[in-house]
Amino acid sequence: MGRKKFAILVGQPDEEYQTRFIEGFLGKAYKDDFDACIFSMYRKYQDNEVREKGESNIFNLINYDMFEAVVILKDTIQTAGVAEAIEEKLLESYKKPVVVVEYESKHFHSIQTDGYAGMYNMVSHMIEVHGYKDIAFLAGKKWHSHSIQRTNAYKDAMRDHGLEFKDEWIMYGDFWYKSGEQWADRLLQNPDELPEAVVCANDCMAIGLARV
Repeated sequence: MGRKKFAILVGQPDEEYQTRFIEGFLGKAYKDDFDACIFSMYRKYQDNEVREKGESNIFNLINYDMFEAVVILKDTIQTAGVAEAIEEKLLESYKKPVVVVEYESKHFHSIQTDGYAGMYNMVSHMIEVHGYKDIAFLAGKKWHSHSIQRTNAYKDAMRDHGLEFKDEWIMYGDFWYKSGEQWADRLLQNPDELPEAVVCANDCMAIGLARV
């Protein structure tokens, strides 16, 4: 009980990104003689108001004064207004460090992984290894920093290989399966004008598109 502790706030920790983040964080924390407590919503998306209230209430039960710092994986807490309410509460009553991961914060230091290099390499691979020239791109939310990074990487990779891209073949989804399904339906409405390949900004949208 005497070891100092961090708090990690997250949604749906069993997804690959969250799992890898938590494992890496715990390894570093233990090495430096810290413990970490994880407070999590079972799912990052809820399907009704009762679940939204029940799931998000975990964050209201935390005694933040017990922790040396708080880490919020904000992009995984998708219930409307919940992550913002956490930030406001911490701003008002918590005087120790707070870090927001994968999302810009108005109040606290935020860090984000680089989504550009991997996407640039992926599009380049499609061109150089598979010989595709007519490539469409399914991005995430238009305002989201990850989506902006990955869309720019797609455009740059196409330009750097001397290829043009069609504006109508850049679609903005929401990083979830339904976006991929919807765009697949849209593409299949014109079967004679399909791209040679589609690159998706994340795995969920790619799975949705592949299903259709």
